[in-house]
Amino acid sequence: MKRNAHDREKLKQHCWTGKVRYRRERAALQMLEKQQELAERGQTSYRQTRVYYCDSCHGWHLTSKEDRWALPSGQNPQSDV
Repeated sequence: MKRNAHDREKLKQHCWTGKVRYRRERAALQMLEKQQELAERGQTSYRQTRVYYCDSCHGWHLTSKEDRWALPSGQNPQSDV
């Protein structure tokens, strides 16, 4: 099946997982801010909390999952050095 230019452009905007792909972290952060504003107003049920880099598509995604590698508030990774 031959894909037209519109189909190819849509594929560039999504990861193989089906998630929306943002080319730049800044764009993902801007969308995160918009999504959080909508959630505060009750206009969406999505509760996006952060952005992350995807090694599969080399783009950025939004997620509602907390960062499992984040340190508890107030801890500094350099404090033991």
